[in-house]
Amino acid sequence: MELVYVVSPYRGDTETNTELAKRVCAMALAEGKVPYASHLFFPQFLDDNDPEEREAGMKAGLEMMQLATEVWVVGNRITDGMAKEIGRANELGIPIFTVEDPEVGCERLMEDMYDTGRTDRDCCRGNGCKHVHCVLRS
Repeated sequence: MELVYVVSPYRGDTETNTELAKRVCAMALAEGKVPYASHLFFPQFLDDNDPEEREAGMKAGLEMMQLATEVWVVGNRITDGMAKEIGRANELGIPIFTVEDPEVGCERLMEDMYDTGRTDRDCCRGNGCKHVHCVLRS
C-alpha cells in the first residue's frame, strides 16, 4: 500500500480541523492507501501551543513525508504549517493533489451525476482535473 501524506489545517478550530483530517484519512484508506497526518499524531503528546514542541512535531512530520508517494492538500486555505509541508513535498518531488472534504466532494459528485447544469465542475468530467477523486477514477 502507498503512503499518502495529508496536509490540512490544524490550528485555530482544532476540533473541526481534526475531524476534517480524520475524514480525509478515512477516504485515503478506503482508496487502498495508508494515510498519515502528522497533526493527528503529534498533538497526542506534544503541545501545539509551545513553539519548540510545535517545531519538533513539524520537523518529525516532514521527515515522515519522505516515505510518501503522494501528498494530499485539503481545502482552499493554506496555513503557514501547510505551506512548509507543501514546500517540502515540492523539494522532494512528491506529487501533490488537492482534495476536497469528502462530505463536500460527495455533494459535488452528486451534482455532476445528475447534471444540474453547473459548468464550474467541468474539471471533474475528465479534462485534466487534479482532484484526487478524478485522478483515482482514471
